[in-house]
Amino acid sequence: MKTIKSALRSLTANPVKATLTLLTVGLGVAVLILAISVSTFLSRTLSAALEGEGIIITFANAQRNDQGDLEIVMPPQIDQGVVDIVRSEVDGLRSIAPEDPAYVGHYGGDQRLRDLAYHQGSAWSWLIGPFVSAHLRVYGDRERARSFLQPFIHHLADHGVGSVSEIFDGDPPFTPRGCIAQAWSVAEVLRAWQEPLRFP
Repeated sequence: MKTIKSALRSLTANPVKATLTLLTVGLGVAVLILAISVSTFLSRTLSAALEGEGIIITFANAQRNDQGDLEIVMPPQIDQGVVDIVRSEVDGLRSIAPEDPAYVGHYGGDQRLRDLAYHQGSAWSWLIGPFVSAHLRVYGDRERARSFLQPFIHHLADHGVGSVSEIFDGDPPFTPRGCIAQAWSVAEVLRAWQEPLRFP
């Protein structure tokens, strides 16, 4: 309790430190909410893909990988099926499918309209990293896996020069939107670009 009181006294004595602390906590909460949202979206997508197969995925299917992370282990044909479904949509790993009645293909307008489109059709650039990893694991084709990253090479020179945008419109021409230099987008593109070099 004394530690909390002294921390609060320290923050109230230094408004800049208090503001930075609140921003850091707020960012942490936002990232956690995003992670939960993406996790929910991916699990629903996976469940839909497996629905007709009679396959139930539980934590009994989980194991720790070499880095100690928990992974769901699925039969290879299921991995391939999921990768193939996603690959058919690879012109944009959208937050919701274009066929969905709630789909919004253009991120624009006032704050309310942008908020509606943000999780209802925008293509999230950071999702290309996990997709490239999954494709590489399923097919073992380094050249093909890297080919999915080619549009980002061109993107580096057309919006936030030298960086990767947070999101893109879900509809062609897939205009870059949101933050022009999104750290997790850059990180996933770089990680995915390096992964084929380390793949056995």
